[in-house]
Amino acid sequence: MENQTINHNLMPTKILPLLVFLLPLLLQAQVKFPDNGRVFNDTLVPSIFITIDGGNLQSILEETLNNVDYPATFTFDDGIAPPTTIENIGFRLRGNTSLLSGKKSFKVSFNSFVSGQKFEGLEKLNLNGEHNDPSVMRSKICWDVLRHLEVPAPRANHIALYINNQYYGLYANIEHIDEEFVQSRFTNGSGNLYKCTYPANMDYEGNTAADFESAGYALQQSGTNAWADVVAFTQTLNQTPEEELFCDIREVFNLEAYLKCAAFEVMCGHWDAPLYNPNNFYLYHNPYTQQLEYIPYDLDNTLGTDWFNIDWSQRNIYNWDADWKASPMFEKIVSVPEFRAIYNFYIEKISTLFKDETFLAKIETRKELIASYVASDPFYSLDYGFDDNDFENCFYQEVANHQPIGIFPYLSQRSNSAANQLDANYNLAPILSFADVSQPLAGELLPVQIQITDKSDISQAYLQYRFDGGNWQNTDLYDTGNSNDKNPNDGIYGNYVAVPENATSFEYRFEIKNTQNLWAYLPCDYAGFAVLSSNYGLVINEWMPSNSSTIANEAGEYADWLEIVNISGNNIDLNGLYLTDNFAIPDKWTLPNYSISPQEHILIWADEMGELGAWHANFKLNADGEELAIMGQDENGWFPIDKQVWSNAQTDESFGRLPNGTGVVQILPWASPGENNENAAGLTHVAPTNQIQVFPNPVQEFFTLKQITNNTEKLSTVALINSQANVVSLWQNPLADQVYVIPQNLPKGIYWLRITNEAQQLQTLALTIL
Repeated sequence: MENQTINHNLMPTKILPLLVFLLPLLLQAQVKFPDNGRVFNDTLVPSIFITIDGGNLQSILEETLNNVDYPATFTFDDGIAPPTTIENIGFRLRGNTSLLSGKKSFKVSFNSFVSGQKFEGLEKLNLNGEHNDPSVMRSKICWDVLRHLEVPAPRANHIALYINNQYYGLYANIEHIDEEFVQSRFTNGSGNLYKCTYPANMDYEGNTAADFESAGYALQQSGTNAWADVVAFTQTLNQTPEEELFCDIREVFNLEAYLKCAAFEVMCGHWDAPLYNPNNFYLYHNPYTQQLEYIPYDLDNTLGTDWFNIDWSQRNIYNWDADWKASPMFEKIVSVPEFRAIYNFYIEKISTLFKDETFLAKIETRKELIASYVASDPFYSLDYGFDDNDFENCFYQEVANHQPIGIFPYLSQRSNSAANQLDANYNLAPILSFADVSQPLAGELLPVQIQITDKSDISQAYLQYRFDGGNWQNTDLYDTGNSNDKNPNDGIYGNYVAVPENATSFEYRFEIKNTQNLWAYLPCDYAGFAVLSSNYGLVINEWMPSNSSTIANEAGEYADWLEIVNISGNNIDLNGLYLTDNFAIPDKWTLPNYSISPQEHILIWADEMGELGAWHANFKLNADGEELAIMGQDENGWFPIDKQVWSNAQTDESFGRLPNGTGVVQILPWASPGENNENAAGLTHVAPTNQIQVFPNPVQEFFTLKQITNNTEKLSTVALINSQANVVSLWQNPLADQVYVIPQNLPKGIYWLRITNEAQQLQTLALTIL
């Protein structure tokens, strides 16, 4: 359907003004979900050992409200890798009502006394005693439900805690929500982060920080325009007419993601959260999307836990909020038809999960995993008199006055009652999220992508767009795995739009229809950009966020790197241009005062090692996902000359353009720092059956090759090639472990080893000559 004229009856009543700004309206990078790693491995119960001065420990336990970190030593032992010990960590109590409990909760802060100190990329750990939950796993079950729903929520497991060699019991280890957390989930981790506690209710409190601070909102991390984002969100939520709210709120709030959380809170009986009790959530302003993200928090009062004489397994899913304090968000969910339909969909999805045999079996498996740790927990019985029988019984029946129902009966009854209460045959339009459209560059193939969720099949999916106010066109979107859409049939649809060389403006909207003839649009009205001029001629041609063996810098370290290239026919002065890995800080690193020639490739190290030379940036790249841009500035403000975004880079995996300088960004079959992304040696790059590594690298006089897989084909040639694709040395019939002498008088710099075997399979290795 490329270049097809569109039925103008589908056009909206207004078009958003074209804006020259860094980030596209409603562009949503995919949320990342880091694996559990070593710290949150939930297939076993790691041990944490805290060694602390006895007097300081007594102060912590007795002076419960002092909130002071005391120095201690931390050791982590999972029984697999060698134990890790970290000195001078901070240790204190954490929590609210649990401060006065018999079984305390604790916070570990690795950077309290040593600036920048981390453990496995984490600055803090929350060790929760779960003192009012006889199962010690209600919160863990709920975190797993959120992970199943693909909500960016903390990771969790159980750990055995020892303080001064005394066993303090089984604890829930919950990931701390801070700058590391948001950076690991969202493309940009530099936005405003707010912790929201009682009486935070998503009401519109006013226009100042003081208004919200007095209502339970606390700024934990400050980005740009702090509080303006919360003001805009709450004002939109509370003051926008209902018929306009579905479209307007999506400009300031990630609505689709939040509706998952709303359904989760109702289904899991999470009453200590803003839909019932105004408490316990975070808001993060994502600079990449310009939307607030909702992050759940503190999930121990769930799955039937009750202090109000309310049967949460039966409570009506449309009349769930508190009688004493209405929730503005919940009122909108049940009254705005589009909200309600999406909410219904996730209620239904969680209801099905609660009866899933695999899900229930995982709970049983975890119960068996932690049972012995609970049985020997010396603090388990202090607050409510729990014993071993209570641990076993609480999964199936009432235990204590605040646990009137077992976990398994709760899941079954909540699932049944929700299914019976659910609107019959509700109409669900396609749910659209993670719309990804960058500001286009004239002459490029612009990648576009969107995630689509629906109960029924999708019958039409396309991007409607036009350039310079011309005719509307469609580009069909595909979920086949080969159209900028990730994996086949994963709900992520994509394609490319050809941007004309002379284009100056671009307007677009995603339009999706399901087999129930229900349409969905994102954005509701058309979004627009000014098209970036290709006259600048500078592009980010290649980058490697995780370099372990590909190429080393002057210090011999395998650091992150990127490459820019001049694709124009003229010299370009880099003076006054900048490079950044954070769109909110456009002038993060000043490019050197240098004139780059036509087709010249410049290699820049992202290694924070400026002392090594001018081409070392003051930031590193993030393999989990980040953004990167060449920035310029004129009388209208900052603008990107070229920018890239990525996620989930593998070690020694290179992203780059094919064809070189002008093509679509993709994972390259080989890395080519400092040179053309096409194969300079003229051979087809095929994964060889005998992988080779080179040592040492960097090299001064000689090197050797080392076979790292079984040799099934003899080597044929090893060619040393310079950046102009000239062969400067050639070795015939080489052998592994043979010494290869570098020719004298070769200029220092980056070279290539092109290694072929008898089957003409090629392996390419970068070699730095010092």
